[in-house]
Amino acid sequence: LRSPTERCRGPLLHWLPATNQSELRMASAEAPAARPILYSYWRSSCSHRVRIALNLKGIDYEYRAVNLLKGEQSDPG
Repeated sequence: LRSPTERCRGPLLHWLPATNQSELRMASAEAPAARPILYSYWRSSCSHRVRIALNLKGIDYEYRAVNLLKGEQSDPG
């Protein structure tokens, strides 16, 4: 079996939102929301659509480029 990063050719977005409305209200009142991280390959049409959706929603995110041809998706760091 391959690892999840080997199977996925599209963008990876690491962001764990609150599971229900009360947790969302508590999280927003106590601390600022975590900024999602978009791991992307520059030729990926999937990551392009994710960037468009994040921008339309007004969600600030951190972009991290991953070169699939060099195997950077398999690097531990």
